[in-house]
Amino acid sequence: MKNLVIIFFILPMIGVAQVNMQALDKKDITLEERYELMKETSQTYNDYKVIKREVLNGVLKISLDSIASLELKLAEANGAISAYDQKVKEADLARDQAYAQRAEMEYDATHMMVMGISFNKSFFASLMGIIIAILLVFLGLVSGRLKMVYSTLKEKLENLEIITKEFEEYKRKALDKQMKLSRELQDERNRLAEMRS
Repeated sequence: MKNLVIIFFILPMIGVAQVNMQALDKKDITLEERYELMKETSQTYNDYKVIKREVLNGVLKISLDSIASLELKLAEANGAISAYDQKVKEADLARDQAYAQRAEMEYDATHMMVMGISFNKSFFASLMGIIIAILLVFLGLVSGRLKMVYSTLKEKLENLEIITKEFEEYKRKALDKQMKLSRELQDERNRLAEMRS
């Protein structure tokens, strides 16, 4: 009878141990599924579950292997994230450099340096237009003033010429008169000298 009791107790334990070992041997099931399989295949004593140490050690080993695998995947993912972050930083830097170059090109396209001072091209064109207009007005005023001075000078030269001619004529007449008076005086002196002699 003892043999019978041993057979009844040992055979189910061997079957349970085989099922528990199957839970350890299956590679494609998740950790939660292993736990549920271990719970189902373990023996029950009152309200307690009796699990063999080999099965618990196997589950622990599988759990630690899973955790190590997940940590390795996490490290690889973090490495990939770091690489992507580096690529993103490089792309941001390249974008910022491109924006800076674009801004510089736009600035160069809209501005110009004159005597070390930066001017907006439209402002510079307007300023040059105003300066040229002022110079043209000034040139027109100077030209008008020169014409007035020229006409005044011409008029004065004509008046001077007229006065010079009149003066020359007056001088000639005065010289003629003086010569005539000199002759008359000489004639009178000669007559006086004749009368005295």
